[in-house]
Amino acid sequence: MNASEPHIRALCCHAATPASAVAAVSVGWQRRSGIWRLDYRFVGDPERIVLSSSAASGFAEGLWRHTCAEAFIAGAGGAYREFNFSPDGRWAIFDFAGERQRVAALSTPARGPEISWRRAGDALRLTVDLPAEPWPAGRGRRAGFCAVVEEAGGRLSYWALAHAADRPDFHKLHTFVGSLSDDD
Repeated sequence: MNASEPHIRALCCHAATPASAVAAVSVGWQRRSGIWRLDYRFVGDPERIVLSSSAASGFAEGLWRHTCAEAFIAGAGGAYREFNFSPDGRWAIFDFAGERQRVAALSTPARGPEISWRRAGDALRLTVDLPAEPWPAGRGRRAGFCAVVEEAGGRLSYWALAHAADRPDFHKLHTFVGSLSDDD
């Protein structure tokens, strides 16, 4: 286990999608014994956040249409991998050759992510333990951590480390401002 402290960063809400049920979102990340732990925290009024409740867990597309946490990891060059995590245990992994140039969904990794969701006072916490093998390898990796929050009534807000356009777009490579190192 790595003794280093986890990296923790606040996400900002896109100006075009103001939130009323969530006041703040943050993400922490740390690599421990071949596992990346991502810890998303949603602070606000948990009763007004819509959480999916599918009976199935495992791979699913379209998770971004509802409350979910996301991570975009880029290696050297313009290729990157997208991860989506739903509170109900569904997840997705996609590869891209360049900005929005989807290659294909990855085959199911040997071990899928472990996702847990819990309430803690005025916050909801989504924790993901993800085996390191599906992450792009090597130095110079950059991350775009983000989240979609669905409020009662269907309103969506989009949260990210950085935004770069008039409309929310998590695929903009220059918004991948989180740093990942082999020492994490």
